[in-house]
Amino acid sequence: MTFKEYVLFIYIALILVFSIIAIIAYLVDKNKAIKGKMRTKEKDLLFYAVCFGALGSLIGRIIAHHKTEKVYFSIVIWFSLLMQILAFLVIGYSYLYM
Repeated sequence: MTFKEYVLFIYIALILVFSIIAIIAYLVDKNKAIKGKMRTKEKDLLFYAVCFGALGSLIGRIIAHHKTEKVYFSIVIWFSLLMQILAFLVIGYSYLYM
């Protein structure tokens, strides 16, 4: 396996792991909100989006119908998703053409 293949593999693994964590975090926080229990901090939910989990955060929001009316959540998640897609394209281009 070449260095470029390792980088691509690690990037995809990070996206998958953090996306799964983000989906679970949104579902758990929604469940806590319904039951009136102590909630997950908003900065923690946004952290997952910024750190490779934007796709999972977006999916978690949709599935759980949670934090959907918070504009800053939408801005952070969509911007993070855009940056993660661009990074993937750069890594993929590097892998294929360099």
